[in-house]
Amino acid sequence: AWTSFYALLAICPVLALPIQMGGVTFDDYVRMALVLLNTLMFSVVAGLLVSALSRNERRAFFAALALVLGWTFAPVIFVWWAASMENGLLPSDERMIPWFLAPSPLFGIGFVMLRHVPPFTMLLSDGMFWFSVALNLVSTLVMLWLACVVLRDSRRELAPEIPSQRLHRA
Repeated sequence: AWTSFYALLAICPVLALPIQMGGVTFDDYVRMALVLLNTLMFSVVAGLLVSALSRNERRAFFAALALVLGWTFAPVIFVWWAASMENGLLPSDERMIPWFLAPSPLFGIGFVMLRHVPPFTMLLSDGMFWFSVALNLVSTLVMLWLACVVLRDSRRELAPEIPSQRLHRA
């Protein structure tokens, strides 16, 4: 986890180079760094939770991968599927569609990249971005709490309490 964090920290100055060229605002840079950090913490904690639940290393790896990919792409697939339905499962107001995508970490990255593109400027607001970041942070903290509970309970199962032994002096 620390290696991933240090790699993200090392790439942040490279991400800031377009600021000097005038192609990216400082606000977009900070948002992208925040989304990448938030996504990294989500992925690490998802791996921690799945590892706490699993005894098999290979199953834990694939389950963590499935959890992260599912959490990332499930809202996108749902919106795509709901938009393709004839009876229209999505609301008729197009401004509501990004709210369905907000749980995905992919939404924050897409928000930063598409915020200034004309068709999306009417659909995206700053509130949606901060809602998405907060939702991902809350889900990360909930998974961390669940991992702590699972580890506490598994520790009790593996190492039953040893009755205290009193040392008697001879």
